[in-house]
Amino acid sequence: MEQDTPILIVDHDLDRAYTSADMIRQRLDLDVFAMHDHAQACAWIQRNEPQLVLLEVPSSPTEPFEVLRHLHNTWPGTPAILTLSEDSPRLNLLSLPQLSRPFTERELLREVHYVIRSGIGDTLLTDLLMSHAQFGASGSVHIRSLDDHGEVGFASGELIHAGTRELIGRDALASILSWRQTRVSKLNPLIPRTTMNTEDAEGLLRFTLKTHHSRPVPSPQTLADTTQDTESPSSHPLQALLDTLDDDDELFSYPPITLDEGALDIDVIVTGDDIETLDVGAFLGDLPSFSTTNPGVAPRTKESPFMSNNINASLDKFKSLNGYVGVSLVDSESGMMLGSDGGGSINMEVAAAANSEVIKSKRQAIKRLKLKEDIDDILITLNNQYHLIRPFRKRPALFFYLVLDRSRSNLALARMELSDVEEDLEL
Repeated sequence: MEQDTPILIVDHDLDRAYTSADMIRQRLDLDVFAMHDHAQACAWIQRNEPQLVLLEVPSSPTEPFEVLRHLHNTWPGTPAILTLSEDSPRLNLLSLPQLSRPFTERELLREVHYVIRSGIGDTLLTDLLMSHAQFGASGSVHIRSLDDHGEVGFASGELIHAGTRELIGRDALASILSWRQTRVSKLNPLIPRTTMNTEDAEGLLRFTLKTHHSRPVPSPQTLADTTQDTESPSSHPLQALLDTLDDDDELFSYPPITLDEGALDIDVIVTGDDIETLDVGAFLGDLPSFSTTNPGVAPRTKESPFMSNNINASLDKFKSLNGYVGVSLVDSESGMMLGSDGGGSINMEVAAAANSEVIKSKRQAIKRLKLKEDIDDILITLNNQYHLIRPFRKRPALFFYLVLDRSRSNLALARMELSDVEEDLEL
């Protein structure tokens, strides 16, 4: 990465975060931002690409893993280091590098140097799923790749369900774990049906973590060679750090993941600086045989191959509206879009997630007030725009989100168009 790409430090102790930031700036000559609020960190990540994230994990890890989710969704491949205090939970199944307090300045700089130069520490989909399992989550997360989508469900930390458009159970989980460039939703508290054996699911997760974690560890001399500029070996700030450390220090050793007894154990072949990563799906035949569907549980129907085209064609109809800015069809349970068009300066993905919370909150309010009503639409009037949210009556979990220029639009016509498109759209 570019040297001016910043490092982000997130720690509830802001003084401690500033101390670490100053240390990295002075010793490594790198740009560093420090903050203590996790919501602020998520917003920062939406706008800026970090080179590395140092993330404190307190006794309650929900907020830090929301930061990791944003990092995974927005900047895939960006590494993170977890800093653990004495009361932090054990994270022995995560592939992310970890530093336990108290650690010295030397230990922090070593770890930062190692992660930056070796490329390990990227937040994997498996990390996010395993974090939910480790901390007793109940509910489901929606996962979308470039050409597929699915969900994974938990009950009190046990992984009980996986499904894609075509698969269900163990085979679906294996498929999901093989996806690249995924986006993961927030945890939906609704507990899904059971479609797979928990031990089978955990074996797949551990196997995937092991294949990603067992990477070749370069020697100090190898890393020293890679940091040399054309001018001189000491011109790179990371080389300067190497110069300050003893030659016989084992700087770059990294402990392997400790697997529980009986965990799936498959070797990873490492030759020199290359690694042959094993495919999860290649070993499905060697795993215990489990039915992909439980008795009495109907398998999911396959999504029509014309669904995406149907959605896009329907959304195109809104372009004829005066003052049209953008539109999307959103799944309120996952906060993800099924289709989108336009938006201008508005990030429609962020808006989809935010408006999912709006519609959930309003429905909860209606329920608490014991009103026998449902939402027809929600109008948000800004200085220069109208934001119109309309649930899809055929599938209440879905909603249209339409953005209009306030000075040029006609709300009555916009509502009529929403009604017409909803009536014509078949999913």
